[in-house]
Amino acid sequence: MVEFKESIRKADGVLIVTPEYNTGIPGVLKNALDWASRLPKDSVLIHKPFAITGATPGNGGTAQSQAQVRQTLLAMDAYTMPGPKVLIGRVHEKLNETTGEFDDDRTLIYLDRFLETFERLDPDLR
Repeated sequence: MVEFKESIRKADGVLIVTPEYNTGIPGVLKNALDWASRLPKDSVLIHKPFAITGATPGNGGTAQSQAQVRQTLLAMDAYTMPGPKVLIGRVHEKLNETTGEFDDDRTLIYLDRFLETFERLDPDLR
């Protein structure tokens, strides 16, 4: 846990890519965020910028789990990039079967815009 927290402390920002399990945040992700937030007044999450995205084979594109991650980070006094949101539904239809990489042009455009926005995030939040 010490290494995990130190890697967050050293980072300019944190990118969370999450699946969605039964319309919610994966337990292991919630547990990791909870551990990283301890001790609350010395938390490595305080004012740390986060960007959140995710992918799922369902149609919802991880909207519910991303909302729960945002709620959790808000309670921990972290900053979350407000947009653009990237909700990748039916991910299995957008991946190259051989390489496992995205080959859907529309998804790649959204991901590029998402990452460029996170890189340009206000330096005062970093």
